[in-house]
Amino acid sequence: MFWVLVALSVITPLLGIASSFPLFIALRTIQGIAAATFAPAALSMYPAENRVTAIGFVSTGFLLAGIAGQVLSDIVSQNFSWPFVFYFLGGIYLLSVGLLGGSIQKGGTQHLLVRAAGIVGMLLSPFAGSLVVRFGIMNVLKAGLLLVVLGLGILGISSALPILVLTSVLFVAGISITVPVLISLIGTLAGQFRGAPSRSRGT
Repeated sequence: MFWVLVALSVITPLLGIASSFPLFIALRTIQGIAAATFAPAALSMYPAENRVTAIGFVSTGFLLAGIAGQVLSDIVSQNFSWPFVFYFLGGIYLLSVGLLGGSIQKGGTQHLLVRAAGIVGMLLSPFAGSLVVRFGIMNVLKAGLLLVVLGLGILGISSALPILVLTSVLFVAGISITVPVLISLIGTLAGQFRGAPSRSRGT
């Protein structure tokens, strides 16, 4: 269940920055496959005598999502734009990762979850180019630095596992976006001196 939520928290925001329709379809397919594995895993946790009740709750959630999901998506898309629907849902999945991770009480698992959560942030790095095209290089740079600051700042608030997971994702995501954008920006500002060998004095 935990890793399904981690996958959804990564894939869902990527749908909002997909650069082509085939890529969007591919990510949407992966998202559907990941989401389909959550319910069986969740139901397997309940004993046989409570399974019918659990199925009832899950089925109710599915039915409500068919209505509430459309209403929520329509509100978000009208006030912002359609990509923000996936950003918003990705945030909800990420929050669920923190809440579920906080309930895991196995030896050594706190450290493991925090380290693994950083992988989520790293996956944004290949999409830095798409973000720059959509939002502009300076806006993306500012957003990356803001994520780094938020990750470090929130770390000082609490040492609870959900907070540590969140700060790990924010910090690594910020670094993953900032590094390629900075390299690109420096190359642009360097102009004709980009990649030029250093010269000694007097030459």
